Amino acid sequence: MRALPLILLSALSLLATGAAAQQPPSEEDSGFVLGVNTYFDVGPPFDYYEIFIVTAAKTGSKVEKFTLTPQANKCWAPEKTEFVENTTPLPVKDLLADEDRCKISDKALKKEQKRKAKEGNFSGAHIALQITCGGTTRTIQTRVLERDWFLAHPGTPQNTSWTMELLSKLRDLTGPSVMEKPMFTMPERGSAAPLSADPATVEYLRSGKYDSLFPGADHKASEIYAASLILPPQPTVKLLSSTPVEPIHFTLPGYPPLARVTSQEAEPSVVLRVDAEGNVASIDLYSGQRFFEGIVRDAVRDWKFPAAPPTADVVDPPREVTVKFSFRLNCKADEQKR
Repeated sequence: MRALPLILLSALSLLATGAAAQQPPSEEDSGFVLGVNTYFDVGPPFDYYEIFIVTAAKTGSKVEKFTLTPQANKCWAPEKTEFVENTTPLPVKDLLADEDRCKISDKALKKEQKRKAKEGNFSGAHIALQITCGGTTRTIQTRVLERDWFLAHPGTPQNTSWTMELLSKLRDLTGPSVMEKPMFTMPERGSAAPLSADPATVEYLRSGKYDSLFPGADHKASEIYAASLILPPQPTVKLLSSTPVEPIHFTLPGYPPLARVTSQEAEPSVVLRVDAEGNVASIDLYSGQRFFEGIVRDAVRDWKFPAAPPTADVVDPPREVTVKFSFRLNCKADEQKR
């Protein structure tokens, strides 16, 4: 009979251990969303938008990131959406550094955000953390000031410092951040690759459900995404004429990036000396805007023309061929807006 209480205690202990092991993860441990609006005093573009979606995985966490770039120029730097995803063995609670974000008081957050009114600030970030607390979604706003990035002793408040550390972890997992983008945008070649994100996640972005991460921002994430799907008119380069003989193998020059940035169009021409085998022996004369000279000369250097007839007296001097091109933007950029 004395053994009975011990048996009961052991059974209760096993039941309690099993129940604890089967407990579902807490609301915070299941995941969160982080929206980051980073702004600069140089551009365009003058700001960028990042959306991090973090969810619990079987082993660790899955991190997805959308990067949305507003339009810098209608013709050569339109809106852009990028996507990347990665996994980490760290569970969600470790990414959050075991901090219970639900316990942060609104009073403490408001006090930190008032710093902007006291200090000059030309670059920084507005960060919004969406997390589930007590069955409802709570959005925790944080402002990162220029001094938090660049001063050795910025005096960054506790919650802002914690948010910056979280953002650093997520950016390390998802590759280059907006902080590493070039100061000034240049034209990109070709169209953007289709997003590899899950269709349901893309629909969430398209429908505007992430827009609430950026209250008071200059742009809506959903509108940037929608605009990024529309490819602007592309510039064209055409061979207008080649006299008195046309090439049989040739590659047209590309459109010079600097000419696109400065909205330059042209119809330059070049005079070639072609030998008896049909190769370009020399480039004697260029006529037209200097923006296009280098790329035209590089292109025609390897052109191939018909060989001279065996009876023709063209070996000395070589044949003279005049080539004319057309460079057209096919797009008129609106006046840039800040």
